[in-house]
Amino acid sequence: MTASANARWPHNLSDFPRISGANHLLPGLPLSSAAAPTATPDPFDLPQVTAEAPPRVPGTASCTEEVLSHTFANSYYAPGFGEHLATTCPGPWAAVVLNIDVSVSGVQFDRIFDIYAGPVLIFASSTSEPASVLPNAVTHWHIDTDVSRFAGILATDQPITAILNNVNDSTYTGQYQVHLSLTFYATGPNAPAAAVPDLIVPVFPTNESDATLPGNYGTDGYAVLNASTSSFEKSVTLPRNLLSLQADVYAQGHGACEEFWWAAPSQCGVGTPLRQVTIAIDGVLAGVAPVYPVLFTGGGGPGSWNPIPSPRAWHVDPYRLDLSPFVGLLVDGQPHQITLAVPDAAYSDPGDFWIVGATLLGKTDPGMTQTSGALTSPPVAGSATETTIGDPTITGAIDFTATRSGTWTGYVIGSAGRRDTVVNNSFDLSTVSGIALTDSTWHWTTASQLTAAGGTPVTTTVARTYLLDAPPAGGGEFGDAATTSIDGPSPFTTDFQLDLQTAGAVEANVTQVETFQATDSSGYCYNRVVNAAGGYVTSDQQGLPCVSASPTPTPTPTPGPIQLDSVVSRMNHNGSGPFDVDFPMTGTRGIECRSGGANGEYTIIFTFANSLVSVDSATVSCGSIAGINSGIGPSSNQFTVSLTTGNACNAQYITVTLNNVNDSNGNHSDSIASPEMGLLIGDTNGDGLVNSADISQTKSQSGQSVTGSNFREDVNADGFINSADIGLVKSKSGTALP
Repeated sequence: MTASANARWPHNLSDFPRISGANHLLPGLPLSSAAAPTATPDPFDLPQVTAEAPPRVPGTASCTEEVLSHTFANSYYAPGFGEHLATTCPGPWAAVVLNIDVSVSGVQFDRIFDIYAGPVLIFASSTSEPASVLPNAVTHWHIDTDVSRFAGILATDQPITAILNNVNDSTYTGQYQVHLSLTFYATGPNAPAAAVPDLIVPVFPTNESDATLPGNYGTDGYAVLNASTSSFEKSVTLPRNLLSLQADVYAQGHGACEEFWWAAPSQCGVGTPLRQVTIAIDGVLAGVAPVYPVLFTGGGGPGSWNPIPSPRAWHVDPYRLDLSPFVGLLVDGQPHQITLAVPDAAYSDPGDFWIVGATLLGKTDPGMTQTSGALTSPPVAGSATETTIGDPTITGAIDFTATRSGTWTGYVIGSAGRRDTVVNNSFDLSTVSGIALTDSTWHWTTASQLTAAGGTPVTTTVARTYLLDAPPAGGGEFGDAATTSIDGPSPFTTDFQLDLQTAGAVEANVTQVETFQATDSSGYCYNRVVNAAGGYVTSDQQGLPCVSASPTPTPTPTPGPIQLDSVVSRMNHNGSGPFDVDFPMTGTRGIECRSGGANGEYTIIFTFANSLVSVDSATVSCGSIAGINSGIGPSSNQFTVSLTTGNACNAQYITVTLNNVNDSNGNHSDSIASPEMGLLIGDTNGDGLVNSADISQTKSQSGQSVTGSNFREDVNADGFINSADIGLVKSKSGTALP
């Protein structure tokens, strides 16, 4: 590492580094600025790769210790065991990296793969499937992952356990060869000892035979949730001088439906494409995280995993939750119940299950034997706000949104005085989920504000975005991004963006391109692009310049006009629908032909390019607006106007205007007007006049179920097309738009 790059290594982002993705907060240095040469593919040598950054390490002396080498053949309930000896590479250490090498040949499924030091999970992963069935073809990969936060337990001898439950027989011939080592980097100038927790408590099933090892070998050490066991509970007793507490929470869905929960409504007909993992303390909700999809290798066609795995397939990372507001309740020396759950799991297939676990990471007060404090916030709401449009049993797909937020506050009094913590946690999910398509985006933001002994508040904010766009026939786009920022006297920002785009349903025509960029406000930059085709890497560009790399100041953008994408009139038809009438932004004007009931009630939905922050008011050229039912939603980039036209607005063009509109990108418009919206009850064919053609069209659909193709003929929107609709159209015959 160069001296300039080493000047601020590492910047502690919290009490101890948060591990996110492939160690994105402490990324490694670029290896080369040149693209790797394209060689003739070797069908027997099948390396799997990723553009993700390796761990960022100092330029000090290092020492590597081999800790485990094992072949996983028939290995259910038969882990591989190794050993770490603290005297092999004496500390103190500035960083510790776990090095993993795996290879496999033959025919085999992907497998869950987890590594423990003592009873503590230090890395959660899954294997790649063999990329070829040729007997001598070797699929292999290498992973380096930062485990510096476990340096405290590695200061003593520890058993190393690798769990990879594999089946090996005449059909599934693949045996996984696994080699593990630990590389320790010495401290030195500008490379202080790694910040580590004083306390590490696994919230996993206990090994009743040997508490120094993980339990539940059959599910990789995790607790199992299913239709009959909805939560996992474990009692823990924490030190009386605790100051802060965080939890790394793990959750994975498995089985015919729950492995693909993000498309479960279409695949299994039950539930929604939302999964949350929750943690409770003594029955009180203490934190929640939206679960991100894991597309394990073998799923979605080879375009989704060979030779570049989808995000999180190799790094099934935990969700970091700050539990510090609860510390004042936990320092009484008594046992407290920690409960993990996935409340949205549907378990619609008998073989569905979730595996969960958590690791508590705490800091204690060396100047006191007993701290004190309290939780000062009321209980947080127990569920997300969800909106579902469509019926997967009819349309095969749904539009789904979910939002949730919560705030926890508390304080603890230690030797340095009072520490107040405010934790804000919010997420939203927007998805189109169906058999032929999954297009989903998750946003999750956590912000922990610490005010110590009346000092300046310091807030650490982590904003995550996860994208999954999986069209039919394999391939699609995966995105994973995060920005972590610390304000206060020593501000610091770091971010990463990963994008994997794939195409092709069979290996011969698969193409992949993965881009990974990481920057921080000290000037660090890592940018790599890997291209692959037909299962082989075709180029590997490393050391590329970063786009808008920190710390180059980003000018405050000049507010631009808000971009309006679409306007529709949405109406439920007494259990059918909802169905939308579109009002095009340009060209032929749209016409709403439905009656809206006795009061002429219509729901107008504006959709924008970006999420909205605020809209002051709405006005309409004819009729009135019901403010109580109007506002931002159902999605964050939409605004709903509840319009009442009475009997005065038929056969007119109506314009709805939103006033003083602001979006999440800093854009502003004083006013935004809808396209002219034609209101002509009975104009089922949308030609601007009601006549015999509309009557005949309505008669032709009489007795038919209301669908997306004939809902205009259900003019009274009662869910049936019958004589009432025909009569209504006849009564409006001769009316026309100007």
